[in-house]
Amino acid sequence: MNILQDLVYKFKNGDWVFKIIFFSIFTSFLFNIIGFFFFSDNKNFLFSLFSLPSTFELFLKFPFSLVAYPFASNNIIDLIFTLFAFHYLGKLFLTYFREKDLLTFLFIGTIGGGVLFLILSLLFEGNLFLVGFRPILFCLLFAVIAYQPKLNIRLFFVSFSFQLQFVGYFLLFLELFFWSFNRSDYSPLVQIGTSALGYFYMKQFEIGNDFIGTIVDKFKIQKKSSTKIYDLKPPRDDYEYQDYKVDKQKKLNEILEKISEKGYDNLTKAEKEFLFKASR
Repeated sequence: MNILQDLVYKFKNGDWVFKIIFFSIFTSFLFNIIGFFFFSDNKNFLFSLFSLPSTFELFLKFPFSLVAYPFASNNIIDLIFTLFAFHYLGKLFLTYFREKDLLTFLFIGTIGGGVLFLILSLLFEGNLFLVGFRPILFCLLFAVIAYQPKLNIRLFFVSFSFQLQFVGYFLLFLELFFWSFNRSDYSPLVQIGTSALGYFYMKQFEIGNDFIGTIVDKFKIQKKSSTKIYDLKPPRDDYEYQDYKVDKQKKLNEILEKISEKGYDNLTKAEKEFLFKASR
């Protein structure tokens, strides 16, 4: 298996944290290559097209920027640090919740951050663009804080641990501090806003109110059920065996989720048979 096939395999079978990081790196690389060969006078042209503008006139011309702006950062150093933080927070989130729940909070952080930025543009003067993962990061961070405020974490550059909530509040203080010195840049207020969105939605999520999750589910592509999951023939090689294990686990998760939502009696005969075999 060559490098390209290996990347395709990992993208296909990886979780959404890996997929988003992979897509972000790929788009940044692609935009830089295209900019180098076709827009040498303005290499940031493509990035600017996908950035969320602070004026409604420009936004109406590029409405897709409301969902594309997280992938529009042309600052390599900032991209590396934000993707590293996204990997950490995304994996931390997935230790408590499902991937579909992660997509819900990504939706809240992205759309909520974009809408807040557009609203703030009416209150403050300035010709700004919103780019990068920061609104999503703060949304995820405070979603986890709302669920596990006293969770102890250890940062890689220190030898002792902190409660996650103190890290979050310190970062909010920094955002307010930076904004107080440069009030023409109101992007820190967007991070504060998405922090509140993540925190309060998690509180609703804990008691079963997940109305945004039902919206996100409508956009998910329904996969065709695979028949090979019921065919227990021995895999031919290691890669086929890995595919087999991944497909089997995905099918098991789907059945367990169906049981939690509709009950065991609503399973099909094939699903009950598969569940019985998997439990042996």
